[in-house]
Amino acid sequence: VRKEWINVARTLEVGPIRKAFTVILPAAAPTIVTGMRISIGIAWLVNPLLGGALVLGVYFVGRAVLSSRVGLVAALLLAVSPVHRNLSTVYLSHVACSTLLVFAFLAGRSARLRKSAKLGALAGLLAGWALATRPYSALLLACPFLLFVARDFFLRRAGHGRWALGFV
Repeated sequence: VRKEWINVARTLEVGPIRKAFTVILPAAAPTIVTGMRISIGIAWLVNPLLGGALVLGVYFVGRAVLSSRVGLVAALLLAVSPVHRNLSTVYLSHVACSTLLVFAFLAGRSARLRKSAKLGALAGLLAGWALATRPYSALLLACPFLLFVARDFFLRRAGHGRWALGFV
């Protein structure tokens, strides 16, 4: 915003809110529109990045649940899967939902092992974000994890109820 325009507004004793809407916002509008055009231009990059994060997350899930070798094989199979490659290049939100759920699982597993309500809350936040992104897909993919959380929450055995309460 040009300094002269601010000085004119100050000379005319324009209030801060009116100055924002009559001087600053109209002067910044071309820059805002240009920034929106640039951000829309790189939106195609989001799904491939999420696809890569999903492959990484699958590796960590496989490593955490079984072994490093299983995690590596699972990640490689996902990386070469034609369905995964196709969904990672289009604007559909399947990859985003799957990525959020994989990282929700990792956060929930870590919360359960450490008995941490904060990590449980992070897992719940990620799962909720996935639910908001693709409700039916998120419910279907998260069913085993949700049953696991419900079991720990209702049984409250050995202090595991605390992390499950954070998830809920």
